[in-house]
Amino acid sequence: MLNLILTCKLQLYTNCNMASIFVSDKLPTSTLLELKVGDLINNNQDLSGTIQKIKISETDEFLMFRFVLAHGEIEVKKLKQVC
Repeated sequence: MLNLILTCKLQLYTNCNMASIFVSDKLPTSTLLELKVGDLINNNQDLSGTIQKIKISETDEFLMFRFVLAHGEIEVKKLKQVC
């Protein structure tokens, strides 16, 4: 019983210390590329959750990041900068 209580307290402590990362098209591409499955993200509107899957597609004009969550999907479109 004590082991179960300690395990639950540890999980609560761990979850409370996980910072949710706000993702938008203003975030640097390098930061978006560093996100991984298991990270906690939000779009500062109505969606937040743990990343279940990441899909990245590319065209000549932009990179599209799709972060699949348990209850939705957050998309971020980044324009490519041509030097």
